[in-house]
Amino acid sequence: MGLDEDRAVVQKIRTLLKAHPKGLIITEIARQLRVNRNSAAKYLEILLFTGQVEVRQIGMAKVYSASQRVSLSGLLQFAQEQILVLDDGGRIIQANDRLLHFWRVSREDLLGETLERAGIPALTGITPLGPDEGAERREFSFGQDGRTVHCRLSLIPTVFEDGGFGTTLIIEDITAEREYEQRLAESEARYRAVVEDQTEMISRHRPDGTITFANRAWLRFFGDEGSQNPVFREVIATAGDNASHVPPDSPASPGQWQVRNAGGEIRWIEGTVHALQDPQGIEREYQLVLRDVTEAHDRRRELLIKEAAMAASIDGLVIVGADERIEYANRAFITMFGYDRPSEVVGLKYVQLSHGDLETALVIEKIRNVLQHQGRWTGEIRCIRRDGSPFTARVSASTVRDGAGTFLCVLLSFVDLTDRLRTEQALKRSREKLQETIEFIPDATFILDRDRCVVAWNRSMEKMTGILREEMIGSQDYGRAFSRFGGSFPVLVDLVDLPTEELVRRCPGVRRIGETLFYETWVPSLHGGRGGYLWGKASFLIDHDQNLIGAMQTLRDITEWKRAEESYRDASAREQAIRRALEQREQGGDREPPLSGDPDRGSSDGTSPSEP
Repeated sequence: MGLDEDRAVVQKIRTLLKAHPKGLIITEIARQLRVNRNSAAKYLEILLFTGQVEVRQIGMAKVYSASQRVSLSGLLQFAQEQILVLDDGGRIIQANDRLLHFWRVSREDLLGETLERAGIPALTGITPLGPDEGAERREFSFGQDGRTVHCRLSLIPTVFEDGGFGTTLIIEDITAEREYEQRLAESEARYRAVVEDQTEMISRHRPDGTITFANRAWLRFFGDEGSQNPVFREVIATAGDNASHVPPDSPASPGQWQVRNAGGEIRWIEGTVHALQDPQGIEREYQLVLRDVTEAHDRRRELLIKEAAMAASIDGLVIVGADERIEYANRAFITMFGYDRPSEVVGLKYVQLSHGDLETALVIEKIRNVLQHQGRWTGEIRCIRRDGSPFTARVSASTVRDGAGTFLCVLLSFVDLTDRLRTEQALKRSREKLQETIEFIPDATFILDRDRCVVAWNRSMEKMTGILREEMIGSQDYGRAFSRFGGSFPVLVDLVDLPTEELVRRCPGVRRIGETLFYETWVPSLHGGRGGYLWGKASFLIDHDQNLIGAMQTLRDITEWKRAEESYRDASAREQAIRRALEQREQGGDREPPLSGDPDRGSSDGTSPSEP
C-alpha cells in the first residue's frame, strides 16, 4: 500500500471516530473500513502515538475514540508567556504573538531560522534539547529600553503530531518579581540597620513580664506607670511568645499595637524582640526595641484609603512614571480600554495606548507637550480600545511633584463619553422630532424642559410673537415673547405649579381644570393695535413613570371666532325681537284695530286711540 493510500486510510479512521464520539472497537473499525483487523490496529497505533486518537479499556475490549486534545498552535496564542517551538534541527517552527510583540520581530523573519540567526540577542547561545534530555529551567537578564529585564526560560522536550521531536521554549518575564525582591531586600536592610542602631524606647523584661530595664525614651513615652498599661503588657506577652520560638541571635517582629502614651494620646508602636540569655544560659530575658510609627501608620492608612478609592472609581485612572511607562491602572481603565488584567497595561509606554492610530498618537504627543509646559491638560479625545474600536473620552491630566518641585509622575483620568454622546444624540433626535411634531399644530405652541429651557418653538409662535425659533431654543427668556401683549396676557407655564388660592389671588381670570390652566382676554396690541381676543392653555408634561419632564403652553387668536359669536348673538337677538313682534301682532288680530281719527271709538279707559 502506497503513502497516499495510508494517508487516505488514516483520514477515514479519523472521520469514522469523529462520527462515533462514544468510540469503536478494532473489529468494528476494520469492518466499516473493509480492511483486515491487523491493518486497522497498525493505523490506530500510529494515530494513538501521534495523539490523534485516545483509547480506553472496557472489559477485555479496547475502545478507540477521536482525541479531544487542543492543538499546541491553538494554545500558544492564549499563553501569557513568550513561546518558541523548535524542530529537531533547532529551527523555529512556531512563535506566539506575545513573543513577536515583545521582541518587535515579525513571524516571517523568525520561521525557519535558528536561535543564532533569529535576531533575539538574549536567546543566542541556547542549545535545543536532545531526544534523551529532560526539561531544563534557567534564568537570564538583558537590557532593553534603558532597563534591565529578568526572564525565566523553560526548555521542554516536545513530540509533534507526526512523531517528530523538538523543543519548546517558554520565556516568562519575572522583572517585576526580581525588582520587588530587590526592593524588599533593600527595605529589610534599611529597616534592620535602623532597628539595630536605634536607642529609643528600649526595655528588657523577664518571661513573666517583670521589667528589668527601661531607658529614658521609654519612660518619656509610657511614663512611670507604663508597665501597668494593659495594652503594653499584652505587647510584652506576645513579644515573649514570638521570641521564644526563634534563636537568640534572630530578631522577631511582633507587629503593631495601639497604645496610650503618658499624655493619654492614642499612638501606634511597632518593634522587634531579641531573646537574651544570662551567662549561665539558664534564664532568658527579652529586649524590646520599640518606635512610635503613628505618622507612618496614618500615612499608610491614608494611602490605603486613597488606593481603595482609586481602585473603586468609575473613572479610568492611570499613573505614568517619569519614564513615560504606566505604573498603575485601576479596574475601570482596564475595562474601558478592553484589557483583561492590569499586568497587560503596567509597563507599557502610554503612547502605546494609541494602538498604532496616528490621530490618537498625535493627540497624546500634544498632551505630553502641554503637561511639560503647563502641568495640566483637560479635554475630549478620541481613544482606541485594545481591539481597535474607537471611543470618545474626557481626559484630565496633571503632573505630580514633591515638595521640592521634583517631578514624580503624571495622573490621568478618563471618563468614557460613549453613553453620554449616545444620549445626547438620542435627545437631539427626540427634540427634532418634537419640533417637527409641533410644527403641525396650528396654534402657537412652545415647550420647556425640566430646567425651563425652551426645547420647541413652532412657526405659529414665531408669527404671533415675532421672535424666531433660533433665538429661543435653549433659552429661558421665553417671557420676552409675552411683552408684546402689554402685560394683558400672563405666562401660564409660570403659574401651573401655584396653589389654587395663590392662583386666584394673582390671576383671578385664570381657570384650572385638572392640571391644566386656561385663560382668554382682550389684548389691545393684537392686529396692529386694533386689538383682539387671545386664548391660551398650559400644563405640565409627565413621562410614563409620572416624572415631571417639562411644560407646554399654547396660544390661539380667537378674535374672528369671538366676532362670529357676537354676530350670531346679535342675529339671534334680532330674530327673537321680530318673532316677539309677530307673535304680538298675531295675538292682536282677533279684533279689528281702531281706525285712526274715528271719534266714535276710543279706548275703554277713556284714553286717546292708540297709534297703528
